Amino acid sequence: MDRQHIFDSYCDLFEHLTPERIGEFADLVSPSVHFRGPFHDVRGAAKMAALLQGIFVRCREPRVYMLDRNCSDDYAVMRWRFETTVPLMGWFSLEGMTRLQFDESGRISEHLDFWDSAPFFLRLPMLGKLLQRIKAQMLKASQQPPHQPPHQPLH
Repeated sequence: MDRQHIFDSYCDLFEHLTPERIGEFADLVSPSVHFRGPFHDVRGAAKMAALLQGIFVRCREPRVYMLDRNCSDDYAVMRWRFETTVPLMGWFSLEGMTRLQFDESGRISEHLDFWDSAPFFLRLPMLGKLLQRIKAQMLKASQQPPHQPPHQPLH
């Protein structure tokens, strides 16, 4: 398979992912794939598969929607929206981007996720309330004029 075909298959697999289909990544990624995001950093196809299986254990009906994607000779990018229901938080949605790197055989050797984790933390019980207060204090402080030291007359 060429890179474009692997990339298209990879995106389609994420969009239609079920626990039963996770094994299909083995044909698309290198055995030593690096899979990293804000909450995970694993190496190896088996660890990537285990991490994805865990999402289906911790979340209800997780779903990825591809918003944009582009593949070049050296790397590929995906812009996506992830939606799920999380215990204690309810329905949750976030947008992010992924940068993919290919190995010599055309398989994906690196999957790096980039997304803002603040909305996730702000919705957590207890911790979210504390972070919301800190965020409000920071916003309030940023809207005030900078502190100027008192004018000192020259002697």
